[in-house]
Amino acid sequence: MEKRALTRAYLDHAASTPLYPEVIEVMRESLVALHANPTGMHSSARAAKTALEEARERISTLLGCLPHEVVFTGGGTESDNLAVKGVMRGVLGDALAVGDLSGVIVSAIEHRAMIAPAARLAAEGARVESAPVTSEGIIDLDRLSALLNEQTAFVSVMAVNNEIGTRQPLSEVLNLVRERSPRAALHTDAVQAPMWMEPKEFMLCDLVTVTGHKVGGPRGIGVLVVRDGVKIVAEIEGGGQERGVRAGTPDVAAAVALALALEITVARRDETATRVRALRDRLVSGVLASVPDIVLVGSDSARVSGFAPFALSGIESESLLVLLDRAGVDAAAGSSCASGATEPSHVLTALGVDPAFIGGALRCSLGWSTTADEVDHMIKVLPEAVNRLRALRVEKPAATVTQ
Repeated sequence: MEKRALTRAYLDHAASTPLYPEVIEVMRESLVALHANPTGMHSSARAAKTALEEARERISTLLGCLPHEVVFTGGGTESDNLAVKGVMRGVLGDALAVGDLSGVIVSAIEHRAMIAPAARLAAEGARVESAPVTSEGIIDLDRLSALLNEQTAFVSVMAVNNEIGTRQPLSEVLNLVRERSPRAALHTDAVQAPMWMEPKEFMLCDLVTVTGHKVGGPRGIGVLVVRDGVKIVAEIEGGGQERGVRAGTPDVAAAVALALALEITVARRDETATRVRALRDRLVSGVLASVPDIVLVGSDSARVSGFAPFALSGIESESLLVLLDRAGVDAAAGSSCASGATEPSHVLTALGVDPAFIGGALRCSLGWSTTADEVDHMIKVLPEAVNRLRALRVEKPAATVTQ
């Protein structure tokens, strides 16, 4: 039988991974069997509570923390918000007791889920500073050190950047924070990390964000690991669930699914990373060889296996993504969480990427389900899309591609 040609390539795993088949099955079963509210007293409620706590224990074992340090949330964005707002509102509420402990430092390439709440806290009286990164997308440790002081209360440096895939030196960051800001809590947004890094590499922080839909699990479920000794004030209040840190009826089926997704991810990580790295290198080589005026962004040595971040001159990302979509490719310009946003990537700006290239950001992200056919399809259709847009730009400078 003749092999059927691929019609669609999914290269947006950094935005959301397809669910593992095993996760779909266990979630379906849990939705039926564990329908009761786990805070109730009857048998069905107790069964749901048992499943929830078992999921918590499984996740804590995988991550290397205590079960009660695992706080279930609605996802990575909520976890990031809870981390910075929860710590800082606890600190600012005790301002008379702790003195001027009001400093917040976030890296310049953090996810918007950290940058936006930090900006909100700045409006409420916190002193918020941005820690620069190098041109390769790695935190500048010397400049971070210069920002840290006795008044710093919260520091956030993401484990793996969601746009360019660079791994950050968290161990060195931790050493600096402990030395120069001993009262500060160190947080890492690790939503992109479990697929490519051993948990011990990012679990050395005081607060850690993980989410389901980046690891083959469901959307709408995440975790904030809150280490013992970290004071945090709830953002969502009500029934006192999750140790009083995050109120609301827990999604038991999603928690069970997240536990399984993390188990699969950790068990298959090395094998997946090796296979995906080869596919990523194949994609990068093919694209760079066939598309002129394109650059690979960030550090090759520090980039995890699943990322191929490009920037093109003479191209608008939005128009390129439309053409790629028509050609059967799902890709992104950068973070997929800035819905409708057309402003240049703050990550590429922080790296000092040539302004002529920033508007043409293209993020290809690979994962557990990526195939060679998908990569080859992208290599085939990208040059045609780029050539078409550049031709339109020459002929009609104001022209745009519409759906």
